[in-house]
Amino acid sequence: MNGIDVTIWPGIIDWNKVKKSVDFAIIKASGGDAGLYPDGQFVRNRDEARRVGIPHGFYHFAGAGDPIAEAQFFVSVIGGL
Repeated sequence: MNGIDVTIWPGIIDWNKVKKSVDFAIIKASGGDAGLYPDGQFVRNRDEARRVGIPHGFYHFAGAGDPIAEAQFFVSVIGGL
Protein backbone atom coordinates (compact mmCIF):
# COMPACT_ATOMS: atom_id res chain seq x y z
CA MET A 1 0.00 0.00 0.00
CA ASN A 2 1.12 3.54 -0.72
CA GLY A 3 0.28 6.43 1.54
CA ILE A 4 0.98 10.13 1.82
CA ASP A 5 1.70 12.38 4.82
CA VAL A 6 -0.02 15.70 4.18
CA THR A 7 0.70 19.08 5.82
CA ILE A 8 0.57 22.74 4.89
CA TRP A 9 4.21 22.66 3.69
CA PRO A 10 3.76 21.27 0.15
CA GLY A 11 1.16 23.96 -0.54
CA ILE A 12 -2.09 23.34 -2.39
CA ILE A 13 -2.38 19.65 -3.25
CA ASP A 14 -4.08 18.38 -6.41
CA TRP A 15 -6.11 15.60 -4.82
CA ASN A 16 -7.32 14.29 -8.19
CA LYS A 17 -3.67 13.47 -9.02
CA VAL A 18 -2.99 12.11 -5.54
CA LYS A 19 -5.94 9.74 -5.88
CA LYS A 20 -4.19 8.02 -8.80
CA SER A 21 -1.09 7.09 -6.81
CA VAL A 22 -2.00 6.51 -3.15
CA ASP A 23 -4.17 4.16 -1.16
CA PHE A 24 -4.51 6.37 1.93
CA ALA A 25 -3.54 9.74 3.41
CA ILE A 26 -2.48 10.77 6.90
CA ILE A 27 -3.33 14.44 7.32
CA LYS A 28 -1.74 16.78 9.84
CA ALA A 29 -4.52 18.42 11.83
CA SER A 30 -2.54 20.32 14.44
CA GLY A 31 0.76 20.82 16.17
CA GLY A 32 2.18 21.70 19.53
CA ASP A 33 5.82 22.33 18.70
CA ALA A 34 5.40 26.13 18.48
CA GLY A 35 2.39 26.60 20.74
CA LEU A 36 -0.91 24.96 19.86
CA TYR A 37 -1.98 25.58 16.27
CA PRO A 38 -4.15 24.00 13.58
CA ASP A 39 -2.46 23.08 10.31
CA GLY A 40 -3.35 25.82 7.83
CA GLN A 41 -4.49 23.36 5.14
CA PHE A 42 -6.19 20.81 7.41
CA VAL A 43 -9.80 21.58 6.53
CA ARG A 44 -9.09 21.73 2.79
CA ASN A 45 -7.01 18.53 2.83
CA ARG A 46 -9.62 16.68 4.88
CA ASP A 47 -12.44 17.79 2.61
CA GLU A 48 -10.52 17.00 -0.57
CA ALA A 49 -9.49 13.53 0.64
CA ARG A 50 -13.15 12.85 1.38
CA ARG A 51 -14.26 14.26 -1.98
CA VAL A 52 -11.99 11.97 -3.99
CA GLY A 53 -12.62 8.97 -1.73
CA ILE A 54 -9.14 8.46 -0.28
CA PRO A 55 -9.21 6.71 3.11
CA HIS A 56 -7.55 9.01 5.61
CA GLY A 57 -6.63 9.66 9.21
CA PHE A 58 -5.37 12.65 11.16
CA TYR A 59 -2.40 13.38 13.39
CA HIS A 60 -1.07 15.97 15.82
CA PHE A 61 2.63 16.91 15.76
CA ALA A 62 3.39 16.86 19.48
CA GLY A 63 5.49 19.47 21.20
CA ALA A 64 6.94 19.67 24.67
CA GLY A 65 3.79 21.10 26.22
CA ASP A 66 1.11 19.56 28.40
CA PRO A 67 0.12 16.31 26.65
CA ILE A 68 -3.47 16.49 27.90
CA ALA A 69 -3.89 20.04 26.57
CA GLU A 70 -2.37 18.96 23.25
CA ALA A 71 -4.71 15.97 23.00
CA GLN A 72 -7.73 18.13 23.82
CA PHE A 73 -6.67 20.69 21.22
CA PHE A 74 -6.23 17.96 18.59
CA VAL A 75 -9.73 16.61 19.27
CA SER A 76 -11.17 20.14 19.03
CA VAL A 77 -9.47 20.64 15.64
CA ILE A 78 -10.67 17.37 14.13
CA GLY A 79 -14.16 17.85 15.50
CA GLY A 80 -14.21 14.85 17.78
CA LEU A 81 -14.22 11.20 16.88
